[in-house]
Amino acid sequence: MGHMYTNITLAGSDLSAVEELLRRADRTAYVLVRPGFWVVYDKASEQQDGTVEALARQIAAGIGWSALAVTNHDDDVLIYRLFVGAREADSYNSRPGYWDWNGEGVEPGPAGGDSAALCAAFDRDGSQGSLDAVLTGEFDFEVERHEALCGVLGLPGQAVGVGFTDVSDGHVSLNQVGGRLLLIGVAPEPA
Repeated sequence: MGHMYTNITLAGSDLSAVEELLRRADRTAYVLVRPGFWVVYDKASEQQDGTVEALARQIAAGIGWSALAVTNHDDDVLIYRLFVGAREADSYNSRPGYWDWNGEGVEPGPAGGDSAALCAAFDRDGSQGSLDAVLTGEFDFEVERHEALCGVLGLPGQAVGVGFTDVSDGHVSLNQVGGRLLLIGVAPEPA
């Protein structure tokens, strides 16, 4: 069984806006703070039920930034949805037939993935060819595709392979992630 995780990578400059939005939405999340970027590891999103996409849309609409919501399912499927402000600018699924392909014939290839939209959202002019190669290429594990995607887009490597559970269970330490890690929305344990 492969690794599973969800997270949201944001490009922007006002951490207080992200914190306030998460608090108003009554979310429990870790937020990695890096210059110009934030990665949100949301607890509820770990269920992989569309919650990460809804939260990314809410954040992007609320603060007008680019938000890339990523789901890695069992290291077999990488799904992302890109929101720019209130608008969904792109979506991608590395294996759209994963849940209903019957094993006959050729499995459908990746669906979606607009390298121009990704480049525009994260100011990476001239990277379209490299992004197209990542989106259509073959990878043994989808975490490798996510790593390559972040590398081309200049996004923090701390988004790769990490979700809320990884941080809360201590599989990822502050020393490993670099930057500053905040915990938002957790009430103290009852005595």
